[in-house]
Amino acid sequence: MLAGEGAGRQHQEQWDPSQIEPIADRMGEPMKRLFLSPMLLLGVAACAPQLAPPLVAAASPPGLAPSKNMRLNYDGTYVGVSVVKNSAGNTWTSGGSQPCVTEPAPILVISRGRAQFLWQGYTLTGNVTPSGALMMTSSFGQVFEGSINSQHRITGQVTGYCSYDLTWQKQS
Repeated sequence: MLAGEGAGRQHQEQWDPSQIEPIADRMGEPMKRLFLSPMLLLGVAACAPQLAPPLVAAASPPGLAPSKNMRLNYDGTYVGVSVVKNSAGNTWTSGGSQPCVTEPAPILVISRGRAQFLWQGYTLTGNVTPSGALMMTSSFGQVFEGSINSQHRITGQVTGYCSYDLTWQKQS
């Protein structure tokens, strides 16, 4: 409380906006230029034409996107060389236990970068990447992962109910 004021009354100052000078008037001319220069530069930069971002191919898992190996010569028929059963016994108990049978190596065909082969009644399909990586899947859930080397030999493993190593060689 201020002296001379009664109990319970508080001193209140009146705020008069006309007594406050604008901030721009308090800044000197050099300060105004320093404040306005970055703003002007930012405005010009925002209006400048922007360069388009570089085109980047979307990353897709091998075997699921369209094949981009058109210039590479993976296309052809590959004859089965070997099948090696990796399953000592299966652990899949749905529907009862099934034995892991060894079948002869199937024929694999690659046409326009799209690979497929028939395995235990299901067709596995997928694409070959430019580096020769190959991933194929079936509607049953089997998955083949492998690669093609420079001698046109495909090696990889198919897994599903059981697991097998498969090898193919391209026919001349």
